[in-house]
Amino acid sequence: QHIKEPLEWNKKIRNLERGLLSSVIHTECNGIEKSTEIYFGVSNGIDVDNDPDTGVNGMDIEAQYFFIPWIEFEPDIGIGFILTLSVKRVGQEITNEDFRVFMEISRNNMQIGYWSPDEQENEIPASTRVTFKFLFYLEKGTLGYSFGLLPDYDGSAEGKKIVLFAEYTSDEGVEQSFQFEYDPPVEASVTIKSTPILGRWNYQFKRVDPWDSAFTARFTTKEDSDEKETIFVVDKLPEEMVFDLEVTPITKGGGQFLYESSEMYDVNLVFTSTELGNCSYATIINTPRRLFAEWTPTLTNGYYSLEIDSDGTDFALKDSLNDPYVNLAVNDLKTIDIDATWNLTNPGDFTVRKYADLDIDLDFIIGKWNVELDARPTADYISTSWLINTTGYLTIDTGWKSLSIIDLLIKGENLGLHTIGETFKADNFEIDWTIWPIQDLYLDISGRKDFASASIDIYLNGEWRQIWPLPW
Repeated sequence: QHIKEPLEWNKKIRNLERGLLSSVIHTECNGIEKSTEIYFGVSNGIDVDNDPDTGVNGMDIEAQYFFIPWIEFEPDIGIGFILTLSVKRVGQEITNEDFRVFMEISRNNMQIGYWSPDEQENEIPASTRVTFKFLFYLEKGTLGYSFGLLPDYDGSAEGKKIVLFAEYTSDEGVEQSFQFEYDPPVEASVTIKSTPILGRWNYQFKRVDPWDSAFTARFTTKEDSDEKETIFVVDKLPEEMVFDLEVTPITKGGGQFLYESSEMYDVNLVFTSTELGNCSYATIINTPRRLFAEWTPTLTNGYYSLEIDSDGTDFALKDSLNDPYVNLAVNDLKTIDIDATWNLTNPGDFTVRKYADLDIDLDFIIGKWNVELDARPTADYISTSWLINTTGYLTIDTGWKSLSIIDLLIKGENLGLHTIGETFKADNFEIDWTIWPIQDLYLDISGRKDFASASIDIYLNGEWRQIWPLPW
């Protein structure tokens, strides 16, 4: 977001510097909660389990913190501070306990620490260093937050888990929380920067250790009763992953999603946001260089638009990860633009526009309706409309441009249509029919069509019926 008062931020930084000769460490160990005053730069021993027979001389951990004003010049001039909290486990007695430790900063306006959950095979690290860096960038008037984690275990980190967390409350009462889970733990950092474009943020995820780690980042902002949450889940955290992201809710449960990066990453990314409208989950397999999507996930007057720069990406928007009511999926995407509109009713219609020389493989689910389309070049326009009943019609139009392959399935709960063709093209092609009562049997063909092979079926009264080639 735009920051218009740099002097105000300088004042906040000076206020943080004051009063940091001592601070408070809060610990929770196997249900025992304690608050202990500690001193700047000093290794402070803490008994976290209220047991004088554990640790060394009753002390189970040693905690130390440093606070340093900071300025950097690359890639932009930024001023701020760095806070470091180091925690060393003393002895072995609490190794497998559920353990949380965090430091209180500036009269509890901010907290930072880590959590080692009580899970099978997990253990508290022998030592852990967490860092927080805040910067205000003078030229752009933007902010940057950076969170670092360096855990060290007695043995391998395999099978273990750790969560870095921080919380901040502004003078205006806005609460922000950050949570980063690493499974298994790695030395890593997360940087989030605002940009001059309101609502667009830059994210940088880095991993130092050479082994894979599943990564979950959670960002929450709460102001009065309004709460916004953003979650990233990455199946294998790369050594570095940098991208810009902007999400915007729009009317009728729709949304806009913009992702931009200088390179692709071979990861599975699940993005969750309260700002995505009804489709609050976006899944991306092989993240692209750029992706912009806009959608209205309604049965009538539905809309979907996608622009992507990629060498092969799967992208889906869902209202739930399990058994979704809405699932708008497009697979194996190269650099392509797609626009789709629909009315999934009876009568209804479905239209797709795309680049002429590119394939399209989409699978849309909205309620009890399913649309599947596999289309190969070169037509850039595919449209179909229907009335599925004993008396009805079906139209297909490709603008008289050929598709090497078309496989289009549209199915509701009690009706559907399925068109398959090779070297297929059509111009206002229409089939009208009456199939009941038998004495009124009627079939009429109009418009133009050309294909090497084609079949068209309709689904009615619980069964599929062939209407092309002519069934009689």
